[in-house]
Amino acid sequence: MSIYFIDTEFEDDGNTVMPISIALVPLDRRRRNLYLEFDFDEARAEGNDFVRENVLPHLRGQERYTKEQARGAILPYLGLPRQAAESKDHIEFWAYYASYDWLVFCQIFGPMVGLPSGCPRLCFDLEQTWRLHARAAGSFKPPQPTNAHDALADAEWNREFYCAMMGEPNG
Repeated sequence: MSIYFIDTEFEDDGNTVMPISIALVPLDRRRRNLYLEFDFDEARAEGNDFVRENVLPHLRGQERYTKEQARGAILPYLGLPRQAAESKDHIEFWAYYASYDWLVFCQIFGPMVGLPSGCPRLCFDLEQTWRLHARAAGSFKPPQPTNAHDALADAEWNREFYCAMMGEPNG
């Protein structure tokens, strides 16, 4: 079982969710992280005060990916086949307030039936797990990163929170 922590940054106008960046961070620190920035409508992003002030300053200015190109980077990173194949779920995803992060991730692959073989159809939520189980056991949340809303920093914080909550060494 491979565990990954996911975070996305996006602009949401109430009708559509436009991806801006995504980060996938493995539990195993010996493996590399994946960080991608999307080809997005900059005018729309600039028109959202929160995104303009909290997300755009953290972008690294690297190559921008279409959803198709992102699929091409994510599949080999996760070790998933490009074509449908028989395989069991061997991946687990975790995110903090996971709903939108999971939506952004899934929409990279199109409709839910478009998720690659071997990819789970759910993402575990760190906050829900902590509130339901770990908080009562005295588990603590690490302090949020100073560069919150940087997808990579947030995904790394997700790993730190998971390890603290589960009583595991930090990767």
